[in-house]
Amino acid sequence: MTSLIFGFTPEDLWPLANICLFPWVLMMCAPRWRYTPMLTLVTPVLHSIIYTFGMASVLFQNNTPAEGNFMTFQGVATLFREPNIVYLGWIHYCFSDVLVGRWILGDALANGSSFQFHVLVMIPVLFLALMMSPAGWLVYMFIVRPLLTGKGTTKIKKG
Repeated sequence: MTSLIFGFTPEDLWPLANICLFPWVLMMCAPRWRYTPMLTLVTPVLHSIIYTFGMASVLFQNNTPAEGNFMTFQGVATLFREPNIVYLGWIHYCFSDVLVGRWILGDALANGSSFQFHVLVMIPVLFLALMMSPAGWLVYMFIVRPLLTGKGTTKIKKG
């Protein structure tokens, strides 16, 4: 396995990918704590740094399969046979998923999500966003958010 960043391989860097669970715990267990918004940005910032250095390394070292490209499905599949690209793809997912979760939580709080609503509805939605970000966002936008905003359905009393 070739090195990705400063002599470290994707396997060496793997634990840094999974620190993305920290903001999810905060979003689910401490959504109104005054430090949650700031602390949930720590891992996306770290992941963006890893991603940027990693992509620069891949591009400058030109260690991607020759037939790999983003123009065809087969080209993308070929790229994802390279461990460095797989790792960077996972970092990309972790980065994006946390930001989607942050937006969902921030929007829910701005629309008056109560403690009970958070426990009964938002924690499952956030878990769905953690596991399958696009599906979590879709459920939030088209099922849960209308309950909070009162648009398209009867508004749930907050409190």
